[in-house]
Amino acid sequence: MNLKVTHICENVNKINWHIGRTAGIYKNCFNVITEENELVTFFKKTDRFSTRAVLTDFCSNMTFLQLSDGMRVTRFEKCILAGNVVFDMACPEIISVKRGKIQHGADIQKNIGILKKTLEIYGRKSPVFEDKILSEKVKYGFELLKENPLSGFSALIGLGAGLTPSCDDIISGISAYFYLNGIGERFNGILAKYLYENGDFSTAAVSKNLLTDVANGYINSSLYNLICAVANDEKSIEKCALDMIDYGSTSGTETCYGVILGYILSSKKELKEWL
Repeated sequence: MNLKVTHICENVNKINWHIGRTAGIYKNCFNVITEENELVTFFKKTDRFSTRAVLTDFCSNMTFLQLSDGMRVTRFEKCILAGNVVFDMACPEIISVKRGKIQHGADIQKNIGILKKTLEIYGRKSPVFEDKILSEKVKYGFELLKENPLSGFSALIGLGAGLTPSCDDIISGISAYFYLNGIGERFNGILAKYLYENGDFSTAAVSKNLLTDVANGYINSSLYNLICAVANDEKSIEKCALDMIDYGSTSGTETCYGVILGYILSSKKELKEWL
């Protein structure tokens, strides 16, 4: 089967990789982990994608492709071969996912309240709140985080199940909120360094890559739009939050809670130096 790569995220385009393995095949996408433990995600034709996206012209369910977990994926100069599927890489459009600081024109406290209410109504149940043992570990981890980000990351990153563990998703929301609001440079610097040094064995490869992106200002459109809505457009907050939940389910909900926590942390005078 011959398919075409139509778009590729700028940071993925910069990765110098040749061999990888499939690591998760889903309805809308499949993941590839390269020999250097970099994540590349192949999406069917869509306008919602991660910061590690390679967008294709495939319009059907990607599980219909004859792919299986652990399958070798090889990148050549002008194409990528995955099983018997050839992805033409002749001239993809480069997508910019590096973000800049956003402007503010709204009552942030009020808008955070709207986001909280939206999550109370529509948010997906998270093990962070449902599992008593995990909840206690998370509470302890965030207490450490407020004392010292590095200690907090050591306790929290990788905590939870799935390709993006619950606490990674929450930290992602915090990190994005800080970055887009032009604060938390120290926080994000420590986060990026921690992931570089420890990420390969402290959390899932998918999560390590996506969280590293956020710490460096590569933020997907759904999360970016939500934080922009909180800063400027209260009428769009519910729609943007629902988009996060629809796209990421539990992970989307947890990332939204991270945005709220980012606001709370950045509002505390005693944490200004910490940021």
